[in-house]
Amino acid sequence: MRVVEEGTVRSVTRKMAEIVMAKGETSACASCGLCAKDKNARVVALDSTGFPAISAGNRVRIEIDAPSVYLAGWLLFAQPLALLIAGILAGLRLGEAVLGAELRGLAGVALAVILVALNYVVVSWLDRRFFSVRRARAKILEIIA
Repeated sequence: MRVVEEGTVRSVTRKMAEIVMAKGETSACASCGLCAKDKNARVVALDSTGFPAISAGNRVRIEIDAPSVYLAGWLLFAQPLALLIAGILAGLRLGEAVLGAELRGLAGVALAVILVALNYVVVSWLDRRFFSVRRARAKILEIIA
């Protein structure tokens, strides 16, 4: 989910700009976790190397790319359920063709468990590799004033 917000630059160091935004009340703001929450404002430190003219007091527009709750729901709940059902059905057919009618139930359960376990291994790898690094990203789009 992408959110565009405006804020005021509080301070600028070599490569970082500290930006203060008004207190957010959106659902995306509640799950983002990007900024340090103050009593009345949100403060975020962003890379300012693309804007050499930025200085304290400037108004800026930033874009926040927050992680999707729907993607997490799909990867953790819907996809394993679909793989469980597909594994049972495919295992029953494969088991009957390969092992015979008396062991087809065992093949169905085994294939379903294997597919769900592989799903969690892949999701865990994706989380370590991409999602946790990506928690929420923000970048400065432009200096307004």
